[in-house]
Amino acid sequence: MDRILVTGGLGFIGSHLADALLQNGHEVTILDRNKKPVYKPDCRIIYGDIRKRRDVEQAAKGKDKIFHLAAQASVAISVSEPQMTAETNVIGTLNLLDAAVKNKIENFVNISSCSVYGEAKYLPVDEKHELNPKSPYAASKLAAEEFCRTYHNLHGLNVNSMRFFNVYGPRQQGEYAGVIQIFINKLKKKKQPVIFGDGEQTRDFVYVKDAADAAIAASKLKGCEAFNIGLGQQQTVNSIAKSIIAHFGSNLKPDYQPPRAGDPRHMLADITKAEKMLSYKPMYTFDKGLKETLEYFSKN
Repeated sequence: MDRILVTGGLGFIGSHLADALLQNGHEVTILDRNKKPVYKPDCRIIYGDIRKRRDVEQAAKGKDKIFHLAAQASVAISVSEPQMTAETNVIGTLNLLDAAVKNKIENFVNISSCSVYGEAKYLPVDEKHELNPKSPYAASKLAAEEFCRTYHNLHGLNVNSMRFFNVYGPRQQGEYAGVIQIFINKLKKKKQPVIFGDGEQTRDFVYVKDAADAAIAASKLKGCEAFNIGLGQQQTVNSIAKSIIAHFGSNLKPDYQPPRAGDPRHMLADITKAEKMLSYKPMYTFDKGLKETLEYFSKN
């Protein structure tokens, strides 16, 4: 049994990860500043801020592993508040890395983002693709990855970064929610789902439980690597809207709006590296994951 710290463990992905760790018999502590979460895993919770060294040091004391998910995750907010974004995503990560070294923690898993690639030059995108962040959020996630690599080189910390693609599933909510959950919320309120552009843009959607399993696998790996975590398949926004509209038996049609600046046209993960080094194999097809997600939000 490992003693594990999960930052951001009251959030969407973090709560699923904490649940999976608890089911595997580990002792889990969550560090999070959200005092009104939609869901609380059944474990010790410390309400604190990763920007505050004292909060981080208290939470990290005596731990074997850290899963770092806490972040300022809004691209829009990062554009209007780049300094706050850097303080959270970069300085917060540094505070955790320092605490990991101080406490001789064995493994550190850093949750990053496919946004570090920017506009895809080729598909599928592998980990050797050019890194060209297009927002302060993406730049902060890349900076955090580089500090992780530096701490590996300086201190020998086993630290792996997970470049999540579009994660979806139960409990997703709020301003950071993805297109699937936004469409569901609109249709539950009998409102038109809004599509920016022609809807033929594609994304790689990975179910939250598969993302959590990949992070757990990375916590057992020595060294310092970055991994793409997706499904390795593309879905168009139009096809997703059609499926969700059909689920609700609605006659509403999507409201097409002008494309948003900076949104990539297509994105697809090459997950070969994760398959080889983490034995990563998504257990959820897109249809299966969407079915579970729709069932959850239909009841909640």
